[in-house]
Amino acid sequence: VGISILHPDPRREFSSDNAASLVVLLEYAGRRILLTGDLERDGLEAFLRQAPMPVDVLLSPHHGSRRANTPDLARWASPDWVIASGFDNDLRMHLDTVYGGVPVLFTSQVGAVRVAIRETGEVAVRPYREVK
Repeated sequence: VGISILHPDPRREFSSDNAASLVVLLEYAGRRILLTGDLERDGLEAFLRQAPMPVDVLLSPHHGSRRANTPDLARWASPDWVIASGFDNDLRMHLDTVYGGVPVLFTSQVGAVRVAIRETGEVAVRPYREVK
């Protein structure tokens, strides 16, 4: 298992705690999970200056907010799954549009989401409950 801290740059100051959110990349068996915290604004801009890195699962920054979930982030990460901690119908439409039909799970609807990466590299994403 590899764990990398991709943000923030400790030599730089950001406009807010959210902009300086810790971004962690988990890697195993050639698969990637990106945990983004509340990353937004100048922190997101700085983060996206890194080379793009496709991920299997993206924890949507800042609870799925419009300002944090941009087309630039979607292109940078090219996720296969997006998980957002929160929900409202406007965010659902926004995330569906930004991430282009990738499955988006909202924890307020499905509860906890378990992501498992097997030794073979298979990724299993399982919500606690199914949305009707």
